[in-house]
Amino acid sequence: MNIMTKKPGNKVKRRASLSASENKKKEQHTANVETQRPKNPFYRRSVLIPQAERWQEDLPVQWLEHDVEPNAIWLNEKNDIWLEIPRYENQISWGGGDIFAFLLVPFILFYLIAPFVIKWDVSIFLGSLLTCAFFISFFKLLIRMTYHTPRGTPVRLNRKRQKVYIYEHHRSSWNPWIDWPV
Repeated sequence: MNIMTKKPGNKVKRRASLSASENKKKEQHTANVETQRPKNPFYRRSVLIPQAERWQEDLPVQWLEHDVEPNAIWLNEKNDIWLEIPRYENQISWGGGDIFAFLLVPFILFYLIAPFVIKWDVSIFLGSLLTCAFFISFFKLLIRMTYHTPRGTPVRLNRKRQKVYIYEHHRSSWNPWIDWPV
């Protein structure tokens, strides 16, 4: 088992020696890269032809030294049995739920006060009560989706059992009054 050690100030080396075919590949790759890229250090272009959309950076080639040491910064937990990778749910946790929920408050207040300000009638009162109940339910749903949804729905890779566990919570989008089981 080859364990790489990193000394301070040195770059991580991946391989000590290359075979003849790998040397040939290395020379071809280096020649291709040198002809495709000008000497300008700010010129950034992919080695791929045709160019990949939204390209940011090429992966380093196996036989070249890597500038960046591999790290596992995006792990929740790692031990002998499992490796847990975080996965965050993108709903309305960006603050849009708060804005829309608090924009509903004037409508709720209007429909609470309207039956007493306007000529009192049973049909106006019932319509106002139903509309107010709808807006309160919608307000509660938005607040709940913003503050009470589980943020972490991780993926767990289990080495011992050779299984992948994906945690999800089952949300009922039409009924804000019930619990959301995981």
